[in-house]
Amino acid sequence: MHDLLSRHPELGLKFLHQAARNMREANDIYLRIATSSVRLRLIHFLSKFSETHGSRGEEELVINIPINRKNIATMIGVRPESLSRTIHQMKNEGIAEFGNKSVRISNPHNFFSGHPFHPPGPGCHADGMEGASHTVAGVDYPQTFRAMDERFSSDEACRDYICRLRWPNGFVCRHCGAAEEPWTMARGQLRCRACRGETSLTSGTLFEGTHEPLRMWLMAMWFVTAQRKGVSALGLQRVLGLSSYEAAWTWLHKLRWAMVRPERDLLSGAIEVDKIFVDGPDDNDRGRETEHKAIVAVAVEKNGQGTSRIRLRVIEDVSADSLVPFVQSAVMSGAVVQTGGWKGFAKLAEAGYQHQVSEVIGGPDPAHEVMPCVHPVASLLKRWLIDPHQEGIPRRHLDYYIDEFTFRFNNRRSRSCGQLFLRLAQQAVAIEPAPYRAILNPVGSNGSQIAGIEG
Repeated sequence: MHDLLSRHPELGLKFLHQAARNMREANDIYLRIATSSVRLRLIHFLSKFSETHGSRGEEELVINIPINRKNIATMIGVRPESLSRTIHQMKNEGIAEFGNKSVRISNPHNFFSGHPFHPPGPGCHADGMEGASHTVAGVDYPQTFRAMDERFSSDEACRDYICRLRWPNGFVCRHCGAAEEPWTMARGQLRCRACRGETSLTSGTLFEGTHEPLRMWLMAMWFVTAQRKGVSALGLQRVLGLSSYEAAWTWLHKLRWAMVRPERDLLSGAIEVDKIFVDGPDDNDRGRETEHKAIVAVAVEKNGQGTSRIRLRVIEDVSADSLVPFVQSAVMSGAVVQTGGWKGFAKLAEAGYQHQVSEVIGGPDPAHEVMPCVHPVASLLKRWLIDPHQEGIPRRHLDYYIDEFTFRFNNRRSRSCGQLFLRLAQQAVAIEPAPYRAILNPVGSNGSQIAGIEG
């Protein structure tokens, strides 16, 4: 190694960097396996054996295993009794049939999808970053501010983290589609070995065109997600030491832009839909009293007696031309949609939904009993918007604040702010760039700029 560094220092440094990456990958996989359940370890074991000992039919996979269960338990690092219990549970669930030396899996795609030990692709680390359901604290995300500060202390560490988020299965050239380890150029560009095309790590992401270090962006994400009630642009400016309030305001709105996941799933099942006037009168107000109020459409996915996910959007008016397209953009066709008796909802059945009408105004029961999910969400939104951090929201920018509320509500069961940090970082590399002009003058859902007044 000493001779290599002496004769070819650049080649020697590349070798050392690759060796360090390989060691980190091995350590990440070790931590992931060590902190995973017996079921996930068994699924990983079966996925590996299926590559060499599996025979796949049209709808099932049979894996021949030439070792006994005691040896399997030893290989995956669990007690034989724990392995037996897990196998018994999987058999009862009907997802796999275990024989003496074979396993029959009826739906291999569903069985293996999402398990966190897929082999790493070239160019990035092996931990995968596949979502909150399979994340490991300390590996996929830092748990504390101190851990985050130490982990992202260098530009190389930040670039490495963004790389694994953007290409969880390995770098893929945007020019030719080749999937192999790229060259890293002196100015940070990634050059494809196949076509020699160059790709910027930040191009096509929230960070495109930034002149600030990636560490600053990751610090901003942590600060925003660590505060339960949100942050102000002034607070962000003070914490990060940004040059101006305008810069902090732009950063904060770019992060809110990233809080809406591209191509997010539509709500399904039983849904409650309503409309509210933000910071103003309720549904029973009429005429001029509401003409200067922002109207927000609210859709809430029910989970038994509780609430699952929500979708919110500022709309132009309460007509069917505004309400029905909102429902179509938020709710899966065929779902059961419960609304009040407002005439703007009357065409939902024609749009392919199972429309249930509940009389809220003038009915015998209170509104929060007739529609017990959507009204608490609406109340939470109103209280959140009048928080001191959110004062003076221009109506044309209200959607950004609503997106932040939606992001926080839908991720309310995250066990730590590190998981929120991870989710926001994942979405930041998946969305299109947010130019300053687009943020300053957003486009409404109908294709025109949302007109409004300071609210």
